[in-house]
Amino acid sequence: MVGNHRENFLFQHIAGVADGVIVVPDVESKFWAYTTDGLALGNIMSDQVGPNAAYVELFNGLFYKDRASGKHLLVFSTTEDARLVEISGVFGKDIQRRQGKLTLAVPQPCATETTRNYTLRYQTWPRFLGGNNICDAYDWEWAPGTDIAAIREGGRLAGEVRLRRDAGQLCVFASVLDPTPLPELAAVAAYGKAPGVEILIGPSAPERTVPGAGDTRIFVVVGLTGGKPVGRAYLLRPASEPLPANPQLRGLGSRGEFVGKAEQGALDCRREWVQIPGAAVGMFARYDGVGYRLEAEIPLAVLPEMVAEKPVQIVRFNSDIVEPRYDLLDTSCRLNLAVHLATGAGAVQRVAWIPDGQKDFDPLAMNPATWGWANAGVRIDWSPVDRPASLAVAISNAVGTTALDLPGAGTFQYWLAPLYADGEGQ
Repeated sequence: MVGNHRENFLFQHIAGVADGVIVVPDVESKFWAYTTDGLALGNIMSDQVGPNAAYVELFNGLFYKDRASGKHLLVFSTTEDARLVEISGVFGKDIQRRQGKLTLAVPQPCATETTRNYTLRYQTWPRFLGGNNICDAYDWEWAPGTDIAAIREGGRLAGEVRLRRDAGQLCVFASVLDPTPLPELAAVAAYGKAPGVEILIGPSAPERTVPGAGDTRIFVVVGLTGGKPVGRAYLLRPASEPLPANPQLRGLGSRGEFVGKAEQGALDCRREWVQIPGAAVGMFARYDGVGYRLEAEIPLAVLPEMVAEKPVQIVRFNSDIVEPRYDLLDTSCRLNLAVHLATGAGAVQRVAWIPDGQKDFDPLAMNPATWGWANAGVRIDWSPVDRPASLAVAISNAVGTTALDLPGAGTFQYWLAPLYADGEGQ
């Protein structure tokens, strides 16, 4: 009754747990079985026709061990009938395990990792589950091609962060490895005292070692409220004018439209943290107990020095429109990221994507010269060489970056190879 396993993400609920096996129904009219310590056993009722097929829709399921017979039974109903099936072959000594240790050099992020230059793409797509526009901390609506910034502390992966733009929002997804239990959510940003995710972003010029106009620190503080993980997004712009009232400083509805009332007054976030109007944050504890996953939407209107209003495509459930929204300018900007890991009561460790020399937790201190780049470009000089598909790249032609992945001074030969279906390559 148990077939092959494949990647899946459409679980409905837990049908039951018995003798070390857990069974969960899938909306694709089948069940999945796992051992309680994580071994994927396969699927149940996965055929299209015949006795091992659940016809049309699967409504519920209950998996249990019958006390009288000792059999492991699964009962469920479909559009066509009700079923009672026995599950066997995966209990006790049915599965032989070998004891041993597998050592991995370092945990790796789940997609292509970027180094000092992050490609912050505009990506819009429909929401799942009826189009509800919510930050739910699941990444199934994040395109596989989205860059990942892996944040490491020594050789250990501390977290990974993904960014994109959509419908006038800076969208954030983060998976943070922090086994310390979350504290109660702080009433304020509590920078330096509470766990969270930090985004540093600013204009590409001029070169500077102190905060300048537009340099922005966003801190998403996380914690527990009523026993549930929650987060709030805060803003600090030490060298910038107060943000004027703006109708785009609001959250989004299910069709990507703005909802709620906009702030009527200016936001002065030069010296004090300000909770970001319209920002949405969703999160949950990782099921392996070693951290949390977080998703946030931050209105791009908080970055007036780096954005302009222009027509953008907004795709949602049963909706595909083009509407003027704030979006990043077609230039590079400076970018850094960090995770704040809890180390005990009221103490955290800050781990940056790119080491920026920040030793204390002064939120007003910034050194943009140490940050990486977002959307930096490299000019390519084509030259006739022995292979028609090759090109020469000179370090002196790098724009908005410090060599990045190029090997050093001088001119080197590179051959183009496609990386993504949309034609981008390296």
